[in-house]
Amino acid sequence: MTPQLYSIGQQVQKFFVKHHSVVFIAFISLFTAISIYVAYQVVQTVFEPTAPPTSTINGFDQKTIEKIKTLNDSNSGSVSIQLPSPRPNPFAE
Repeated sequence: MTPQLYSIGQQVQKFFVKHHSVVFIAFISLFTAISIYVAYQVVQTVFEPTAPPTSTINGFDQKTIEKIKTLNDSNSGSVSIQLPSPRPNPFAE
């Protein structure tokens, strides 16, 4: 090692011995600030508002319109409901 490199190494070593706590706190603060910024960016991209979906219905054809018109209204008279036949109980003797 040349004397110049040795003296520079000694100066750097003295600096870190004298100010090691300040350097440590600076690195921890920088790391915390960067991690908060990255987390903020992730949250912003995840919760970004999306555009409302557009309708994919191109249009009703006349057949569909007629089917809708023939549906029964809830206010209409008595509507008979046909229930399926009951199943036999397999446990009955």
